[in-house]
Amino acid sequence: MFFYIFAAMKKSQIITLLALLIISSCEHKGIWDQFNEIESLTDREQFDSAYVKLSKINEGTLCNDDERAHYYLLRTQLGYLTQNPDSTNMLDSLVIPYFSQKNDHKNLATAYYSMGYSVATKGDYAKAILYYKTAEEQAIAVDNNKILYKVYEGLSVINGLTGNYHLELEYAKNALKTVQQVNNNKWTCDALYNMALAFSRLKQKDSSLYYINKMEPFLKYVPKNDLPHTLVSIAYLYKHTNPHKAKYYLEKSLSEIESSYALAHLADIYLNEGEMDKAYHIWKRALNVHDRRPKDKILHNILEYDIIHGNIDHVCGTVNEIITIKDSIIDNLRNDTIKDLQLRFDHEVAIRKQETITNNWQKGLLAAILFISLLIAYIIIKRYREKNKIQEAQMQINDLMDQIRKLEESEEDNSAAIQKLNDQIKNIMDKEGALLKQGKILYDRIKDGKKVHGWRKKDFELFINYYKAIDYKTVNRLEKTKRKEKLTPQKMFFLLLNEMGYDKKDIARILSISDTSVNTLYFRTKPIE
Repeated sequence: MFFYIFAAMKKSQIITLLALLIISSCEHKGIWDQFNEIESLTDREQFDSAYVKLSKINEGTLCNDDERAHYYLLRTQLGYLTQNPDSTNMLDSLVIPYFSQKNDHKNLATAYYSMGYSVATKGDYAKAILYYKTAEEQAIAVDNNKILYKVYEGLSVINGLTGNYHLELEYAKNALKTVQQVNNNKWTCDALYNMALAFSRLKQKDSSLYYINKMEPFLKYVPKNDLPHTLVSIAYLYKHTNPHKAKYYLEKSLSEIESSYALAHLADIYLNEGEMDKAYHIWKRALNVHDRRPKDKILHNILEYDIIHGNIDHVCGTVNEIITIKDSIIDNLRNDTIKDLQLRFDHEVAIRKQETITNNWQKGLLAAILFISLLIAYIIIKRYREKNKIQEAQMQINDLMDQIRKLEESEEDNSAAIQKLNDQIKNIMDKEGALLKQGKILYDRIKDGKKVHGWRKKDFELFINYYKAIDYKTVNRLEKTKRKEKLTPQKMFFLLLNEMGYDKKDIARILSISDTSVNTLYFRTKPIE
């Protein structure tokens, strides 16, 4: 039959048919060449180039399940590597069944890891762990250390996010051990960071700092686009142990790109150092960064600052800014999720639902602002009253102490009058000066030769308040004298020890410090000439 058809064709038609067959054969062979080239680019971490080449392949030219399985596996893998997630969901329906039938452990490991990564980004950690563990089994079967490292890294991250810090550390160790066989400097940097993070969460600061120090030489291998985030991650680990170094890495990250995440950490450090104004300006700066990160905490801090400082106009402006940002976020959410929503819901239903959420959010925001305002006002009034109460008690006691001193200097027998004045002081302490009473206990302890071991900032303040009650003029003089450094409660306590007549040796014993440290305190509290 085919012979007769072929014989009936003209010579030109036969040539055209043969040419088409040859071109088709070349195209078919070319797909595998493209697949190999894309895999090679992926192995060299040139993900964007690989994704562009994959995008040029026409799905209609795929001839069989083998080609389609490899194509969709690459498409899914490169999708998350380039932040262009694939929504075809072909892994479950085509890729995994095909490679399972072929018993292809290498590609199954990649497929299951891709599934795990995909569901992990959606917050389904339980399902992600099952996929990762399956990928681990497949990767071990063929010694695929590249996928094995990524699996261990993923498991470490999930356990850290869910609070299983010992498991986080265990998988971080597995990742570090595996990456040594892969010889990838960028991955080594990531593995060392995950070790440092795990130890930090387990409160093992020395081990955490050890791995940070080992990580720092590998920073030069981090791609420029990833470097700012990596620098912020290091700063996060230094934040509470070495704020100065944390600031260094945050500033370095910000020199690469403005990030509200980095600015928020920087503001936290300045806030902890008591530089609230500087923190406030950094929060304001963070609001102007359009990186789509949640800014709820930043906005809350700004509102609290404005309310405390009575910046009513700024409060109103901040609220308006919150509403503007909120509207922007809602628009982005609508744009990002509309493709998924339309598979299940009508577009108008989704918008009405979002508008209901928005209205509730606005009401909640206004209620929160009102509550915070009332709470702050209550705290300020309460502190003001307590301060006035203490100051009044201090002045009364100070006046009574002056009377006692005058009676003691008199040659007459004034013991009855002195006792009466002491009783008045005791009554004031019992009724009006509970905090002064605590300060007297601390004062008596020092007079009895005790040390300040275990004293906190509050204890020094209580001591000073009581001393001010019995000798207001001295404390007032010390407070008003200009000095080289700011007078903290601890430094004021040191000056009062001098006023009480203690020498350097006694002060060193009371403070449990060396003679050299005492000399340093003298230098730091020295009045400006």
